[in-house]
Amino acid sequence: QTSLASNSNETPNLLAVNISSLDAYNLIQNNSDNPDFVVFDVRTAEERAVSYIEGSLLLDWNSGSFQDIVTLLDKSRTYLLY
Repeated sequence: QTSLASNSNETPNLLAVNISSLDAYNLIQNNSDNPDFVVFDVRTAEERAVSYIEGSLLLDWNSGSFQDIVTLLDKSRTYLLY
């Protein structure tokens, strides 16, 4: 586990955790009805066009705005990036 941010009293501890494909699959299945669980596809649009996880949102890692968008995400929600 790697702490991403926790230097504000208003910000909960945020973690980045590497998980296996099976763990990711189980998380997606177990949270299919959870509006606070969001799956982001961080590949390019071209890569996503080949295949993607149903319900995932495109957030291209290589875009110049990736970091800006990530800082705007609701910190009370859980995000799975793949």
